[in-house]
Order: sequence, then structure tokens, then C-alpha cells
Amino acid sequence: MRDALADVGPNDAVIPDREPTDAAVACLPRRWPERPSAGGREGLRRSYALRDLVLDGDLVSVGYDLDGECTENRATSVCRQDGITAFVADGADGVDNAFGVHILPVVRDFVPDLEAQVQGRMAGGETLVVRLADWSGTRNDVDFFFSISEALSIGEPRWDARDSYVLDEDAFLEDETPRIADAAAYVADGVVVGRIPDRQPITLPWVDGSKISLPLLSGRFTAELSADLSRLERAVIQGRISTFDIRRMWDDAGFCEGTDARRALDAALQRALDGLINEGVGGDPFCDTISIALEFRGERIGEVERDAIDRAGQCE
Repeated sequence: MRDALADVGPNDAVIPDREPTDAAVACLPRRWPERPSAGGREGLRRSYALRDLVLDGDLVSVGYDLDGECTENRATSVCRQDGITAFVADGADGVDNAFGVHILPVVRDFVPDLEAQVQGRMAGGETLVVRLADWSGTRNDVDFFFSISEALSIGEPRWDARDSYVLDEDAFLEDETPRIADAAAYVADGVVVGRIPDRQPITLPWVDGSKISLPLLSGRFTAELSADLSRLERAVIQGRISTFDIRRMWDDAGFCEGTDARRALDAALQRALDGLINEGVGGDPFCDTISIALEFRGERIGEVERDAIDRAGQCE
């Protein structure tokens, strides 16, 4: 399933040519760096556990532009909230993060300590592990292996590059390949870029012991490597989520049908939709996805193994 507005092509950062209508207000979309022309294979492996998910504050600049467009108040070539002209404007430099800008503030109205709860669980070892393999260890390389898996630390994490983690058994296919993986990942000027396959869910700890799953469309993972390769800075998971999937996510999170929180979130979602799964066939193209960008920090870890990790939704 292809997101017509969110997927601009292969694993690169090509921007369509266009002439701004007004140079004073022209916007240059912020994109992840383009793929280098070459790289080496030295078989280096590194694993990083993610922590410090940013859920508070002004998130208008978190992430990248997904569609090569700066959707501003003068824009017309976007999907619509109604049959006339309504649409959702992008953040700074065309950044697509309508979820962070328009939905998370509503969530925080009902869960004021959201960030503290989620960060606490991740710091305690409930997290995601990012693995890089067949990598040269340089700041410019192509076609190495990138994957993300839900993970749980073995014992209390010390965050000293020696922690061990269990990776969720369900995060792997029968041939032992991770479900969320990209064998053509690259790093350009120290920024890792990897694809996230469509609708393979990213699972994150939430509040009150729950977890949420994000089945992204046109998803990307990006992160800035520290000079000594010990950390991932400004690690971002980004893509779009369909209305169907995000409403299932609310069930996982405990925002159940018929509650005040669910009504408020559904209303906010309808106003914040900013993308399409497919181009409309006849008539006006109504928005049916929302962009999302989540920022983390990653710390190098030690050994990993595989086992089952439990999960369950909260709404009956």
C-alpha cells in the first residue's frame, strides 16, 4: 500500500523542481540526506537501545518533510479536510508531524505526565533496539543492514554500553529476518537513513503498563551518529498512519470508545489529517492519514537474544 503524497521515491531525498510564487516566503523542505555514491563492507555490527522519547513541548520542528511539499496557507496541491479548501499546514521547513503538533497536546490534556511515564519505562528497559550490520563504521556508507525490534532489558539497564536485551520473537519472520528491516540502509555525513516497511508496527511503551503500535506508511528511521559511534542523537521514527490504524492504537492506549478522551482525540484527528494512502479516484482527495515524527536518543548496548514479549490492549 503506497502513500501517494508521502513516498517520493527510492531511499533518497529527491525534491521535485518548483518555482516559489514569492521568494520572501519560499520554503525549502527539510529532508534527510541523499544516499552516498559508494561505501565499504567491513562487517561491523552495532546495537543501540532507544530512550528519552520527546512527547512534550513544541514539536513543530521534530522530523523531516515527507512529501517534498511545503504545505502553507497559500498551498492548494494537498489533500483536503472538506470538499473546498481546508488543509493542515506543515511545520517549520515543511516538516510533516501533524500528530505531534495537533494530537499530542490533546493526549497531554488527559495524561499530563505522559512524557515522564514513557521515558521512565524506556529508561527501565522497555524499549526498541536498533541494529546496524555489515556496516563499515564510517560516516558515509551504503547498503548495510538496519533493523528495529521491540526489546526488554535483561535486568535493570546501566546504560554503559554493556546492557543485554531480549528482542521480541514476534518481531521476526520465519526465516529469522526482522520484520522491520532494510538491507539497503545508508549513512550520509553521519546520518543513518533506513526504510520502515509499510504497516509493520513499531511498538512502544505507553502509560499504565500499556503499549501502543504504530503501523507506519512510508516510514523512515534517521539518526545522527556520535563521533565515537556510541550514541544515536536526534533519532527519529517518522511516517504516516491511517485513520483505521490510529483508532486501533487508541484502544491499545486505553482511550476507549465512548469516553471523553476518545471523543476529543477522534475530533482532533479528523481536523489534523494531512495525507493520503492513495490518490482519490474522482472528486476531491480527502485526507485519510496523519503524519507523525517521534524523536529519541540511542545508547550503544551489548548482547541481544530473542524471546517472546507479552502485549495486550486495554479496551474490551
